[in-house]
Amino acid sequence: MSAGGRSRAAAIALLAGVVAIAGAALVVPAGLYWSKTGNIINDARSKMTRTDRRADARAALTGQLDEWQDFVTTPVSGFVLHATDEAASNAIQERIDNIFKTFGGDLNTVTAEAQTGPRDGVRTIAISVEGRLPRANLAPFLTKLESEPAYIIVTEFDARKMKNETLKLSFKGEAFRLLEPAL
Repeated sequence: MSAGGRSRAAAIALLAGVVAIAGAALVVPAGLYWSKTGNIINDARSKMTRTDRRADARAALTGQLDEWQDFVTTPVSGFVLHATDEAASNAIQERIDNIFKTFGGDLNTVTAEAQTGPRDGVRTIAISVEGRLPRANLAPFLTKLESEPAYIIVTEFDARKMKNETLKLSFKGEAFRLLEPAL
């Protein structure tokens, strides 16, 4: 190879080296910029996804809360639907009196008193009842007492036979009143 050929090869090698260095000087910062931009875009997408999930979860919870509020304010919920303990107690006493009358019985005493209970947001109404009822009407009496809203759960029960197929009933139970949440 002649001196001119070597010079030309050296010049081409030198030119290739300069082009490689210049290319690296342009490509490396561009690559780093694109990488940084890509990370920023990925972080923004991740934040948007989390925000969307939170919004969806909030909407779902709000919907469930609305459904619950609609449910507990209807008679099928089983709660005593009165705004005060006194009104709830009076309504329970009246209901028990009506059930006794419906099944040919006589109510001697009935008390219904609100109790503080272990559950937040729910007030227990303790019930104590004494009365007389025809023996044949006991099953439908108990069914109506416990199976229709506002539900009365009988916790203690005693029935003693008297004359003429009449039973002397005494029982205790509970009903529940949903309290308004504190705002």
